[in-house]
Amino acid sequence: MFGLVINTSQMLFLELGELRGLHWGADVALLLLGFVAALFTFYALVPKLLRDMGSAAFNLSMLTSDLWAAASRALWFGGFQNTSTAWAFVAALVLVTIGLIIFYLEHLKAVDAEGTTKSTDGGPGGADLAVPDQLEGGRGGYAMLE
Repeated sequence: MFGLVINTSQMLFLELGELRGLHWGADVALLLLGFVAALFTFYALVPKLLRDMGSAAFNLSMLTSDLWAAASRALWFGGFQNTSTAWAFVAALVLVTIGLIIFYLEHLKAVDAEGTTKSTDGGPGGADLAVPDQLEGGRGGYAMLE
């Protein structure tokens, strides 16, 4: 809910002139709805990613955002004027995707070996995670999980 308020405020404050100058039609409305759906998906899935995989996986995943934007530009918005630029983005997308796959496979191996969801960066799921005592049947305060 807060993401909706913040992003709407930013859009109205920073891009009001551009919004007024748009020729509204089905194509513009669909692009705007697609953007809203992408933001909703992002805000809904990031907490799960951080909890399950940690901040390192989040940072690696964020590397792909510019690459997916380049792929979208190539597919839906006329592509690139320079083909060498397009091939550089394709190569970067492949390399980052391979890195993500390796990271996730190593994480799964660590989970299988330890039987827990410890992250490799000390983040959520790590050995030093402080949680409220109520989750463990306590009376309040914080307990350290090991």
